[in-house]
Amino acid sequence: MPRKKTLFKDKPEAVETDYIEAKRSGKRISQISSRKHRLIKDIKRLERRSYRDRDRLFVIEGFNSLSEAVSFGFELKAVLFVSEKREEVLSILDFSSNFPELFEVTQDLMDWISDVVNSQGVLAVLNYIDVPLDKALERSSSMVVVADGVNDPGNLGAIIRVADASGADSFIAGEGSCDIYNRKVVRSSAGSLFHFPVSRNVDLSIALGDIKSRGFTVFGLDPNGVKNYLDADMTMPFAVIVGNEAHGISSRCKQEVDELLFIEMPGKAESLNVACSASIVLFEALRQRRGILERNNERN
Repeated sequence: MPRKKTLFKDKPEAVETDYIEAKRSGKRISQISSRKHRLIKDIKRLERRSYRDRDRLFVIEGFNSLSEAVSFGFELKAVLFVSEKREEVLSILDFSSNFPELFEVTQDLMDWISDVVNSQGVLAVLNYIDVPLDKALERSSSMVVVADGVNDPGNLGAIIRVADASGADSFIAGEGSCDIYNRKVVRSSAGSLFHFPVSRNVDLSIALGDIKSRGFTVFGLDPNGVKNYLDADMTMPFAVIVGNEAHGISSRCKQEVDELLFIEMPGKAESLNVACSASIVLFEALRQRRGILERNNERN
């Protein structure tokens, strides 16, 4: 039986034969207008996690994501853009450590493969960039954020962004959480995936055991927690678990928690969005640790 072709393992056969030369790079730009082109089909397949995992490739969209990927030296496999964005794309790629395959597509085709309503006219394909759990924990000297069954991609991406912004050392996405390479997660993380260590699809029973063996306190966020988050000591190394939007932290993870924290809400709202809750607690940790950070900066 012939081997099934996978994305970029073999050079895509040309449905179209038109090319233009990129003046700045001298690289050939392939022009694609058909949905039948194998590259286009494979990019559409990357909307499904099974295909992403098979090829260990994912899609990013927009100029901010492209610039972040280039700035942090990640290898781009292919960049697709509409003709109006050609020069802008090439200007960004001038700083790339590798020069990917370039494909100019029609606006109609870009709209078809894009995941957003108002596409910026550029997307790229690159290799997975998550880090193994042991490497994530190697740099986790004081603060780790753990997602336990966070299902909404917008929430997961926002929590990754908040963890990065608040000074966390790493982020761990448990097996039951949304895939970090879901396009909405990538967009919602606003570039944090490119410079903040994220471990994906982790067995949390193993991860939390490892974290505790390193001397970390494990907090869990829960509306029915027993301690106000404002009374928790976050100046010492800790991990904080945020749970599923509907069911909260799993019973398995609760067994590993040292303290369940709640956020006092004197108003009439019944609950907070999980990303909002994470933001409140993580920036309280930053407030508590500000003196420590200032002293470390003075030493350096």
